Amino acid sequence: MFDLEKLISDWRKQMLAAGIKTPVPLEELEIHLREEIEQQMKSGTNPQQAFQNSVQRIGHAGALKSEFKKMCGIRFYMTREEIENCWKDPQNRKWGLYYCKTDPRVIVPRHRKWMGWTINFARPGAIPVLLFVTALLVVPLEVVRANGGGIVVGYFIAAASIVVVCLLSAYLSSSTRWSR
Repeated sequence: MFDLEKLISDWRKQMLAAGIKTPVPLEELEIHLREEIEQQMKSGTNPQQAFQNSVQRIGHAGALKSEFKKMCGIRFYMTREEIENCWKDPQNRKWGLYYCKTDPRVIVPRHRKWMGWTINFARPGAIPVLLFVTALLVVPLEVVRANGGGIVVGYFIAAASIVVVCLLSAYLSSSTRWSR
């Protein structure tokens, strides 16, 4: 017996297996698939043929994945080695800044890791992250200064802010967090 929902579920699993794991594009693709099936069934095509035609029109998993890659300029996943190779590639450093569209991380280690972290300015979230980190360092000090806190309290707040930024940077720059 033909089960359209099972076929759509299997199609979705194929998309996941091909690497299209981001929820929004996957949901949107499924909506388009369902709309296409519905439109073909309204024109008199049987459900099984409508499904096959719709998958053919929308595209198979491998083709869709490569199209998303071309369109977005990013990968849906990267291995740890690929992330490290991006980070090591000198062509990804422009005017002393790290700029790599394929690296999914916003915060990355500096070229010499012992020197701390920097921002991947190719990522759309680079400027908001830079503003957030700056605010995380400046706002607590300004609050202490405005409330008449002493210099010792100011040093303590500054040290605590720096520790928070360092821990956050270490977590976000981890290549294991972004690889599968």
